[in-house]
Amino acid sequence: CSRCHGTYGQGDTGPMLFNRELLAAASDFYLAEMIAHGRRGTAMFGWRTDVASTERLSDARIADIIAFLRQRGDSEGEIIYAGANLGQAVSGEKLYRAKCADCHGEDGEGPKAPALDNQELLNAATNGYLLATVSLGRENTAMPSWGRGDAVHDQLSIQERHDAVAFLRRWQVVIITNVK
Repeated sequence: CSRCHGTYGQGDTGPMLFNRELLAAASDFYLAEMIAHGRRGTAMFGWRTDVASTERLSDARIADIIAFLRQRGDSEGEIIYAGANLGQAVSGEKLYRAKCADCHGEDGEGPKAPALDNQELLNAATNGYLLATVSLGRENTAMPSWGRGDAVHDQLSIQERHDAVAFLRRWQVVIITNVK
């Protein structure tokens, strides 16, 4: 699970797993179905249906994963991990000012689009999520796909998109608790 959901379950290209709200809302049946059969339209493939037979998970193994998620989700987190970030914030700031500030505000306050200097967003969203949003845009909104570009918006390189995410992370206040 860690290659998508992060070494510490903090999320990366997949969502954070040790999330009390997620675990409170998701039944064991739902979690088992997602693990076994994946989620259509996402990178989450089925560990019973979409992998080689030697990697397939049995019902017992899936139940063990769910029990681990539940046990771990009940404990207090020690650190909120931002996840891997391959960008350079200084370069990202230049891009942000040129491409994003008109909608999201000079300081991320969001006059025309969602505020990005938002601790709830930054603490919940993984770098993979932010990168995917920058790259793919948001359907039915004014958020363009900076990964593809269009007639009005430039296509940004993958490095430029990583740089933009690195700049956004500068606004995050990392919370450290229960450190002994």
